[in-house]
Amino acid sequence: HALKIRETAYGLSHPAVATSLANLASMFVERNRLDSAEELYLKALAIDMENFGPNHLDVATDLNNLGSLMKKREKYAEAKKLFENALNIRKNALGTNHPDVAMVLNNLAGVHSELDEHKEAERLYRQAVEIY
Repeated sequence: HALKIRETAYGLSHPAVATSLANLASMFVERNRLDSAEELYLKALAIDMENFGPNHLDVATDLNNLGSLMKKREKYAEAKKLFENALNIRKNALGTNHPDVAMVLNNLAGVHSELDEHKEAERLYRQAVEIY
């Protein structure tokens, strides 16, 4: 319902619409409707890229959301790439010691762990812990 209101009020390409799409996608993930979630996360990413460009924190959030979805789908190479992109954006925007950077480090470490890259996973987990 909020999505339709925002689409009507702001238009289909407004950042508020992207936020509603991402929120709806999160609900779909919880219900294990992963195809629907992916479609909505991709729409949110496209809207945020159009409005803010590739280095904005909202784009990093979209990439992180997609990375989490890819990890859940066991598409670890895709998840790794998405988390790395989100991490770079957040580090550039927030610095290396921000909690939002630590969150992505933790997510990226989880992917490395799934890939049996335990040394890299440990390194990333330690970085995240140092920030927290």
